[in-house]
Amino acid sequence: MSKISNALNMYFLLMSRPIMSGDELARELEVSKRMINDYKQDLEMAGIYIGSKPGVGGGYYLEKGINLSQIHLNEEEKDALRIVKTQMEASNQAYATAFETLASKILSITEQETFQYLSKTTTKPMEDRLREEKLFVSIRKAVNEQIVIEIEYLSVGPIKRELTKRIIEPYNTFTYKKSLYLAAYCTEKKDFRYFKLSRINSLRLTEEKFKRESGFSLEEMMVEGFGIYREEAINVKLKIRYPSSVFVEENIFVENQTITTLDDGILFEARMKGSTEIETWILSMGENVTVLEPMELKLRLRDRIRKALVNI
Repeated sequence: MSKISNALNMYFLLMSRPIMSGDELARELEVSKRMINDYKQDLEMAGIYIGSKPGVGGGYYLEKGINLSQIHLNEEEKDALRIVKTQMEASNQAYATAFETLASKILSITEQETFQYLSKTTTKPMEDRLREEKLFVSIRKAVNEQIVIEIEYLSVGPIKRELTKRIIEPYNTFTYKKSLYLAAYCTEKKDFRYFKLSRINSLRLTEEKFKRESGFSLEEMMVEGFGIYREEAINVKLKIRYPSSVFVEENIFVENQTITTLDDGILFEARMKGSTEIETWILSMGENVTVLEPMELKLRLRDRIRKALVNI
């Protein structure tokens, strides 16, 4: 099947389900996982934005507020769509009827285009939302055209916020806890980093292009991640008692986790990244959890509790 057919079939799959992993989409479309990101970029260039949710249970989903009037096709693209539409009309493939309907709508839209900000519902001031909207448009252009960008970024340091300049190669955008993030290769750190759009103070598209790393996968980057923090993985062992044990048993936090049933609760073991969010998660269980390993994690939690008691 042609690339445009697969891209639109991906759109229909995401219309029918709230979220799908890259593996699920690749299996349904009978293509490699790498092609899913290509289809995502093609759809976004046409004005159909696909969100990405990292971690276990994450995947791709249709952003809200899609407006087909945003799509602008040149004559060659319209001809290609007409040809595929004709082929689909003569086939018995899944989504054929839905494809014909969408193709007809796209071909009948006007040339007038508007941009609708695709972030989640937010209480941010309008000025901040408009600023993020402009950043998002520039970033998506850089992602799709593989343009190196220079940013001024407000990092959260150990004592205070620090404004730093970064030269980065943008790979993908995704949503985490209702905020937009950019996954990019940082030339200074020589590693992939996540940048929150609201902390990007300024952005400039350079004249330089970069070659996208073959086989890049946002999902694989976060396979052991508890949240989005980029840190070394640690082996966590917890004894969790009722009622917290019930909620933990019902969820998958990382794919490698194991749970052993005990007389008075469960034994939770996993290799995880993201110490800040791991600590917050453990503290939320209060007296219902005992940290068995690692000792460094236990000591950090004791220190956080001690400091919190001083401030109460």
